[in-house]
Amino acid sequence: MRIFERAFRGELDDGEVQSLITHVTDAFLVYTYNDHHEMFDLYGGVEPLVLHICVPLFLLGLFHALWRFRSAAPLLVIIVFGMSAGNIFLQSPLEFQHYVDVLPTLAILVGIGLGCTLSMLNPFPVPQRDADPASFSVRRRHWVTAGATAGAVFTFGLGAAFSAVQIDYFFGHLVPEFNFSYRNVLAFRDVVDAGFRYAERPNAAHEQMIAFDNAYAVINMASNMLDYGIGPLDFPAVMHDSSTISLDTLNALPRDRTYIFFVSPTDTRMIDFLHESFTLDPPMYSPWPTPLVNHLYIEFTAPQAKNTVAHSRRFRGKRLP
Repeated sequence: MRIFERAFRGELDDGEVQSLITHVTDAFLVYTYNDHHEMFDLYGGVEPLVLHICVPLFLLGLFHALWRFRSAAPLLVIIVFGMSAGNIFLQSPLEFQHYVDVLPTLAILVGIGLGCTLSMLNPFPVPQRDADPASFSVRRRHWVTAGATAGAVFTFGLGAAFSAVQIDYFFGHLVPEFNFSYRNVLAFRDVVDAGFRYAERPNAAHEQMIAFDNAYAVINMASNMLDYGIGPLDFPAVMHDSSTISLDTLNALPRDRTYIFFVSPTDTRMIDFLHESFTLDPPMYSPWPTPLVNHLYIEFTAPQAKNTVAHSRRFRGKRLP
């Protein structure tokens, strides 16, 4: 990246220096700190890669691995920091998928930290030496056995608690937050919601989905989802800029299929055109709760049976691709 070249030459101003420091440190803090940035794309949450509840165990495992520098344990540390060191040279070091390879290592370090604490959590008193070595040996063996049993119970219990916290965080916080933050930044309306609504139709594979919007949208998101969910479609799902569509354009559409139109609720011009060109069923709305109602489309169905007879005369106009 050129910013590093300029930094070595001392050509950065104060703002760029601070930006570079943040860019470098974020790649290393991402495991335990994510309060001032959100990870992009697949993640999008405010928690770091290691949940806050597990951060002490992760740090304990990290220092334990460093302390065993004569063994292979420091390789775990090298993997973690090597991943971060490589990501600082990327334009977006906080993208979640750049850290997928290191996730098993993070889990191992958390496990090491948990293992280091088990011996300190033995609830049974340590047996004291006395004059009878045989008695002490028996009592110590019982203490070790009881401690191992308690440690196993504690380990599985703590693992179950962490799993419950993770599940609650994912479904109770991350998914709703991601749904809100991701949808809120889009310049177009929710084509994925439209795709799910279309896929729920019993005869969707033989109908055609057409969306109209004033902003560009990646309609292939919905198309790929439909191909995966209901198989190959007779007609492709398409999207058009409603400002380029006229009444003649709609009249030129063939009446050999049922159309499912998705239109912005505020696009009264396109809604009027649809009613003038087609015989439509009553409008339908999304059946699922959503944090951003203003990002949803209105759905209009133009059944083939109702429109074939009504469209007996030929219309001339621009045909949609």
